[in-house]
Amino acid sequence: MFFVFSCKDQEDTGANETDKPVAEFTFKSMPVDVELSDAAREELKNWKTYDAFENSFAVFKKSRNTEDLKLAVADLLEKEARWAKDTFPEPYDNNQIKSRQTILRNFLLKTKGYLEMQEDVKEPIKEVLVARNALRNHFNRIARDTIDIKLLLNGE
Repeated sequence: MFFVFSCKDQEDTGANETDKPVAEFTFKSMPVDVELSDAAREELKNWKTYDAFENSFAVFKKSRNTEDLKLAVADLLEKEARWAKDTFPEPYDNNQIKSRQTILRNFLLKTKGYLEMQEDVKEPIKEVLVARNALRNHFNRIARDTIDIKLLLNGE
């Protein structure tokens, strides 16, 4: 005698993972971008790797579904890696800026993970936006400060 058993309850429709619906996304009710001051914008204008990151961030903010978000986050992570390896301009070559950049990278990685696991990405994206705003606020603060810390520390 010969028996055949099957554990699959559902009928195979031929659909696969790539046929899953693409979830819509909106940046409404997310934190508003902190604008760079004119002084900060002037100091940052020649920092090509940071500028490339910001251009990719603009594309990220236009994403309207999970597939767009996946591509945008991957691009941001690539641009951030180049930016992290670059030489930082003098006023921004400090641990306060680099630590904020690291936090931003970590939230981008968290967002990537949520996207891969098909989890709701509202909270990690909000964290990305808040981290970027903290970085931009610090750029503004550095550009606004006119005190020469090295001069104060050296007593010259």
